Amino acid sequence: MSRTLKPEILRGLIQHDPRVLRAVAVVYNRWDEMAAQNPLTNDQIQLADIELAKTLVPYLKASQLPDFTDYAAVAAYIKSHDSQLSPGTIAKLKQLFQ
Repeated sequence: MSRTLKPEILRGLIQHDPRVLRAVAVVYNRWDEMAAQNPLTNDQIQLADIELAKTLVPYLKASQLPDFTDYAAVAAYIKSHDSQLSPGTIAKLKQLFQ
């Protein structure tokens, strides 16, 4: 059984939609590079970025996204990206294991 991306996500990849670019930056652990392109914003990773990133992982090579079903992996991800994650995102990620 093959999986396909939803048309709006595929369109976003082709058209470089900012929401999709944010998710790709999360997948490849390049959030700092993306944020440096627009230094006037103090942008943090939102839960929507992570959710879309999880959707993209099967279609992208060499993902650096952790296994979100593994507590240790999520805890390490939060620790290494603490300043980049929004407080709400951190709370939601921790809530998965409560």
